[in-house]
Amino acid sequence: MEWVKLSTQFYNDPAFDDLTPNAERLFVRCLAFAGAVGTGGVLTQKQIKKVGILNSNRYVSELVQNGLWVQTESGDYRIRSWDLWQESADELEQRRKADRERKARARQVSRDQSRDVRPLEKRREEKKRVDTPNGVSTAGANLDHPLPENWEPDDGTIRTIREECGDVIDLRREHVKFTDHYQGNGLERRNWHAMWRKWMRTAAEDARTGRQRGGPSRGGGRRENTLEAWGTPAAGHSNIVSAEVVELRRALP
Repeated sequence: MEWVKLSTQFYNDPAFDDLTPNAERLFVRCLAFAGAVGTGGVLTQKQIKKVGILNSNRYVSELVQNGLWVQTESGDYRIRSWDLWQESADELEQRRKADRERKARARQVSRDQSRDVRPLEKRREEKKRVDTPNGVSTAGANLDHPLPENWEPDDGTIRTIREECGDVIDLRREHVKFTDHYQGNGLERRNWHAMWRKWMRTAAEDARTGRQRGGPSRGGGRRENTLEAWGTPAAGHSNIVSAEVVELRRALP
């Protein structure tokens, strides 16, 4: 047993009135000892000496005389009212069995859960795995992920923004700024098509209101919003498409 019951009013029992302090100490220590070793409230003389009270025989006599202990026919000593207050051997075994079964179930649950736990690096890899053509995370729609290398929006997105903004901004030039910003800063988002549309619309609004939009362009020079380079010609832009842009578009999935 991990503990024994001792009434908070035990010292008010008349049987304790005439006990010496050491006899009372022996009673309490032997109560705890009997619970620890599971003797069922019965102690041998050898066990009594283990609790560390000198001249214990004298104090054993006090306990017997005051009715707190009862000497058995075998010469051992039984603590009075043990069965009334403490668990029986059967009850103790049942409780221990229930504890063992509970712990076994907990260990099984822990083992089952550990089988599903993937290494941290693998989880990170799955989180950042993306489908390059459209930038949609295969690890789940609700997870942020980096902008893939060489990412470009799909034709439908390009067509929508070209119609809205192609007359005031160079889409290819703004795209370079977009990728520089998000890849250069290691930023992650859930939906890169939505972020691209927002960037282009903001750039168009800035152009219409005369605000300057920051962000260095990796490509340098001016790119046309032609059919091959993301749209029909913008006002004032050349109709000639560089071989580099045409080749880049053809190489896209």
